[in-house]
Amino acid sequence: MVNFKKFRIKRRTFLKRVLGASTLLGVGQHRFAFQQETNRPNILLIIADDLGVDKIALYNDINAATLASSQPETPMLSRLVDSGVIFRHGWANTVCSPTRASIYTGLYPYRHGVGVQIEGRGGLSTQETNGDAIVTLSQALQQNGYRTGLFGKWHLGTQQASWPISLGWDYHAGGMRGGIADYCGWEKSVGQASTGSYVAGQTNVYATEDVVNEADAWINSESGTPWFATLAFNAPHTPFHEPNTGCSGCVENSSMSDAEMFNAMVECMDEQVANLLNGMDDAELSNTLIFFVGDNGTPARVAPERMRSKGSIYQGGVHVPFIAADGAHLVSTSSVTPYINDPGRVSETLVHVTDLYATIAAATGSENFMGQSADSISFMDSLNDANQGSDRTVLFSQSYTDVQILATIMEQETNHKLNYIQREGQSGCYELYDINIDPDEANNLFNNSTVSEIQTRLLASLRQFSADGNGTAFPNLSSCG
Repeated sequence: MVNFKKFRIKRRTFLKRVLGASTLLGVGQHRFAFQQETNRPNILLIIADDLGVDKIALYNDINAATLASSQPETPMLSRLVDSGVIFRHGWANTVCSPTRASIYTGLYPYRHGVGVQIEGRGGLSTQETNGDAIVTLSQALQQNGYRTGLFGKWHLGTQQASWPISLGWDYHAGGMRGGIADYCGWEKSVGQASTGSYVAGQTNVYATEDVVNEADAWINSESGTPWFATLAFNAPHTPFHEPNTGCSGCVENSSMSDAEMFNAMVECMDEQVANLLNGMDDAELSNTLIFFVGDNGTPARVAPERMRSKGSIYQGGVHVPFIAADGAHLVSTSSVTPYINDPGRVSETLVHVTDLYATIAAATGSENFMGQSADSISFMDSLNDANQGSDRTVLFSQSYTDVQILATIMEQETNHKLNYIQREGQSGCYELYDINIDPDEANNLFNNSTVSEIQTRLLASLRQFSADGNGTAFPNLSSCG
């Protein structure tokens, strides 16, 4: 049995050794120069379920890896890119629950304790694995005067201590578990922090449409107060189906293939996001920052590389669409000074889903309410200035159980990527790839003398994620295969 308490490392030690000692986190040190405390931005966070970059045409020219043979049309995502920044190197964790926990806590899985999909009685804890208190992003913003709403999927526990309304959300309407059996007939839970309770019941409202309906009603009710709204779509997660015209129901006995249904589900999600944004008051939208991200790679049934898709530590499992947009650029006559400058650009800045925590906290002036052990690194400067990046120099993702560890790290300096694989009953082994020329990770360079310096550097970086800094969580030097 693997003891995952070995993963703990003091935050300051890790940041010094891996990210550089000159700047810790980058949170609280920078602010948009034009941001006014009296006009704090609203935050709209959109999470797509099971959507990798291979399925998004916006990445075709900036992603060298194998693309899906067919891709959905996403005009609203295109508008978001035109109104903001698309990040070439955006990573999530390998599966849903660890990614969502990282978004909401700013912590890596080994620290927040959610290593795989949560099933049964498990749930997001109020403490890190080392016992430190966890402050969720919603709790930080809530303490700073924001109203907080979550619409759609939770998948971080069904016990009261792990409910969204117990962890900083004023309101939640959606599903509590990982998936829904039928997008046109599913169990919906509605909870309010003011009552401390949920009411659950069946609904026939198309699940993707319901997310937007609930968000729209809630945003309208909170007008005049800064708000943080999370649209956590189930789409395009299974069950695959064909939505009807208007994206308000399901077509029975569809003749579409899995890939066609997947694409149609993404297109309906895109359309529903457009419905929400197009229906917002111009003044409200002008003062809203929008973030769009996938929670992990595309599932094997519709992915171009079945064995290197959702659930894996390869690019197909962790490389996700990552977009930041400014509502002021979506409004033709906005009088609000934009939060994002030079919209419509591609950024080379490394970004991880954990970084949403620090970036949103910084943009809203909520840094003083953040947890003290965040792994999150703000990319706010890269939004404000096209010539700026962030202090992140490596990307790290992982999943784990008591008997398995999967971990991967990529450095910005050379774009080389190191994978560690330890499956049940087997010894761990490594793979090393040059993503510049081998984006599909086919040619393992581990223990190749031509990359010995890079290998040594990446091993040292990866092993900083062990509590003692000596690599006890990532032993031996065996090459996979």
